Amino acid sequence: MTTRRELLLATLGAASVRTAPLALSAALTMKADAAQATDAGEWRNRQSGMSYRRLGRTGYMISEVVMGGNHIKPDNHEHVLMAIDHGLNYLDTAPAYGNGASEAGYARVLKARPRDKFFLNSKVSLWDLNRATVYRDIYASLSEPERKRIDTAVIERLESTGALRPDYVVNYFARQRGEIEDATLGDVMSERYG
Repeated sequence: MTTRRELLLATLGAASVRTAPLALSAALTMKADAAQATDAGEWRNRQSGMSYRRLGRTGYMISEVVMGGNHIKPDNHEHVLMAIDHGLNYLDTAPAYGNGASEAGYARVLKARPRDKFFLNSKVSLWDLNRATVYRDIYASLSEPERKRIDTAVIERLESTGALRPDYVVNYFARQRGEIEDATLGDVMSERYG
């Protein structure tokens, strides 16, 4: 069996691996080993061609490859079925993905494959733009001294959580940082005003 290091050395060349960024090296060394077939836990859709890992402190054995749902739609879900057929067992969606189209697409997956083959995660976005708009409007109506107090509280919260550290924010999309700031503003204001 070829190790990850041997594969990297073979494909990139020894000199390239030695000069790879520290982040890549750290990520490779921190990667957990695959779960063993004898490991206790809740296994779904286990297949020999897929590696699985325990999800945090749960007993769920999740496929090493998972499926996000941002682009899943009722007319764009066949690849999900193929992935499940190859051992994928973790699907992720949210009502905000495609304004509900993702959940409608996953509904087709639920009809096409047995429910006990996969874990389905649906979440509500913490950075909902409607919430942010409401709190921004309230913020704009406040006195200057009150806005300054809120600004200070938002900055302190962002610094204490580290949510804007460059190694924390991945910048998947252009407005991600702004959404984090808006969500934090909403959190601070909801604590003050409900």
